[in-house]
Amino acid sequence: MAKAARAKYVFRGSTIGWPGNSASRQMPRTPTTTNPVKAFLFAICCHDKGVPAVIYVAGIDKLKGIKTDKNVLAKVEEETGYIIAPKAFIELCDGYITTDEAINIFLQLGLKPPLLVDKTLLDMALKDVFPISDEIIAQFYIMAKPLLKNT
Repeated sequence: MAKAARAKYVFRGSTIGWPGNSASRQMPRTPTTTNPVKAFLFAICCHDKGVPAVIYVAGIDKLKGIKTDKNVLAKVEEETGYIIAPKAFIELCDGYITTDEAINIFLQLGLKPPLLVDKTLLDMALKDVFPISDEIIAQFYIMAKPLLKNT
């Protein structure tokens, strides 16, 4: 099984237009994940900011040349950090989908993400997410693509 599909996309759960916290802006650094379910968990934890929670979708071809790193939870989060401010990252994304749209896609793919996550339990929820095959990730992207809204 080729790993090409996993390497083609990254996802960031956030809220519309969120410029990132002050540390992310100053470093700069934008965390992303290769797992859309984990991005969904981050998005629903951001929902209390009063702005709709979304999943930003980016093809890594648009991110070529931007340095990357990993954090200490990279394995749990399936995380890649891009050395770019979150606002600049958003501008490079293909677009975003809402968490409701993501839920519909997950259900069509036979995935059942938790719908409520307490921020204090996010690490535990991330550990409970089963690995997703490269094919499912690619199918998620294909299904999300016509729904993408401009960033």
